[in-house]
Amino acid sequence: RLKMPDFDQKRTGGWGYPNGGNAYCAPTAAGNLMAYAANFDFPDLFGGPEDWQSPNQYIATSIYVGLLGALMQTDPVAGTTGGYISGWSDYINGSYPDQFVVYGLGVSGGVGPTAKQIYDGAGWGYLQAFCYGRYSAWPAVGDYPARRVRDGGGHCVTINSIKNACGNFPTIGYRDPASPNSDTTTQSAFQSKIVPFKKWTTNWAADVPGPWTHATYLIMDLDTGDGIIRALDGLQIAYPMWGLIGKYTQGELKAQKLYDFNQGLTTPPHSTHAAPSGQGTMTAGKLHPYLPRVGCIMPGPSGGQPSLWISNLADDTSWKIADLAETGPLCFGPDGHAFVGLNGQILRFDVGDSDQAAAVPIPAFMRNARRCKAMTSGDTMIDGDPTDYEVFVLGTDDANVLYLGQFESYDQGCRPYDDRPLPVALQAGGAPTIAFDPTDGCVLVARQGVPNIYGFQRSTAGDWNLVRTIPTVETGNISNLQVSDTGAVIFTNGGVVRVLRQNAASGAWAADASSYWNGKADGDLFELPRSREGIIPYRGSVNDFNFDPTGEPGDSVPDCAGDFDGDGTVDFFDYDAFVRCFEGLGCPAGNAMKIMADFDSDGTIDFFDYDAFVVAFERGC
Repeated sequence: RLKMPDFDQKRTGGWGYPNGGNAYCAPTAAGNLMAYAANFDFPDLFGGPEDWQSPNQYIATSIYVGLLGALMQTDPVAGTTGGYISGWSDYINGSYPDQFVVYGLGVSGGVGPTAKQIYDGAGWGYLQAFCYGRYSAWPAVGDYPARRVRDGGGHCVTINSIKNACGNFPTIGYRDPASPNSDTTTQSAFQSKIVPFKKWTTNWAADVPGPWTHATYLIMDLDTGDGIIRALDGLQIAYPMWGLIGKYTQGELKAQKLYDFNQGLTTPPHSTHAAPSGQGTMTAGKLHPYLPRVGCIMPGPSGGQPSLWISNLADDTSWKIADLAETGPLCFGPDGHAFVGLNGQILRFDVGDSDQAAAVPIPAFMRNARRCKAMTSGDTMIDGDPTDYEVFVLGTDDANVLYLGQFESYDQGCRPYDDRPLPVALQAGGAPTIAFDPTDGCVLVARQGVPNIYGFQRSTAGDWNLVRTIPTVETGNISNLQVSDTGAVIFTNGGVVRVLRQNAASGAWAADASSYWNGKADGDLFELPRSREGIIPYRGSVNDFNFDPTGEPGDSVPDCAGDFDGDGTVDFFDYDAFVRCFEGLGCPAGNAMKIMADFDSDGTIDFFDYDAFVVAFERGC
């Protein structure tokens, strides 16, 4: 991405950070992205737009990154050991509530963050950072196998380019907060580190006396001479909210973006995608928790074999995960697992980065063979384990009595299912819908024909207590119920999106007229993503983030805006590439994340961008 800032984490003096900023890589990596966004249409994120390389911005940068560090609970010595995603989300919501999604991603299904995920996210307009750990070799001892242990700490950086993402040896360009500048009272010149990566499969552990996981990570393909592996074990993502609208009968999936950092040069802001073709009319669809993908339940051609599919909105491809015995509701867990509700059981599927037609389901059996009607996952980690969370289920018995149940999903399977009947007020009505409130752990339930939304929490005896009643003043045709990061209740009624927010002083609920989504027309499906913490195995370990910000080996490349095609040379190929990109004829494949024809970063593509490029081109490198 052109003009991505490259702030230094080590700062001393009057505007420095505690302990000289040695542990401030995480807030600095996020701060780069916030300053970048401020130069577009989100100025309140960092007091922009500004020339962030200018010495005049040094104090302002220190203040904003310092605030990020406070919200992330960054310790001056131990680093950011648990508040990266929640603190970053709180920072953004302070200026632009419910307009961004922040997500942390680690290992899922034995695979860490992949180059393809980074590439897809770049094309979708994601702002991305990653953390890597320094892993030493430890021999097998007792019950512990030979493994790589993250005993050298970790470090966080800001992504600004990627090449060869679909191959075995991708190259990632990033802004490194660990600046080579010996003067820690001034900002060093912006530059990118260009590092080759490769895949590596082994046993990984966060601490020496602790659990391990067998997984494949991207590691830096460098000859460091110290025997330490640098593994990309955490990916952090922020992006402007986008809503998924689906029309089942037309077989359409439409991504409606609030804002597009790519200015429509990759995937158009309001692009329409086809559901898997030739598989009948889609009966259920759900948004993947952190990738631009949609899970689809398809009945099969001419009433044939139902199946679970994934549609990739980034490149408009689809693949089948598994055949199903029947159609049913669908939801995703925060770790990316897909759950499909059938009569008497719920199946869990590992949805990976590519075609998994032979995926093996893990069943969770519903008590008394309830008929599953709706599902949602919770965000609350059990015993601090991000792979361990609850899934909430609405089901009916033979008498059509509505039950609310839950079961625990963890890394090895699913624990027992338990349900109890809901109050009489919800026993009459049409199709139910369910949502989890991340602000207080309340489970919200609504039913077509019932004008209120009800919130439940479980008692110590296991029964569901009614703790909230939200009047909707609607006709009762409520569907697609969900809750935002900040507690706004969102649903659709009669083809229109409704956003309700509670008044903190009076406690009354009312329509949020300021919401971008309130009043939007929807189809059969409407869903917004939500900020969540993904599976980060090292999170909270004694060796979490870096406290010795030493730069790694690799090529450091000063900024060269004139090299538009990213081949390392400023020549007329760059001029031709910019003109084509400027005119909307396609941007250079070798410049996958520096595709912006908005060269002066003012949010508009015009002749000022053309003039700015000509100046950079003539200046050379």
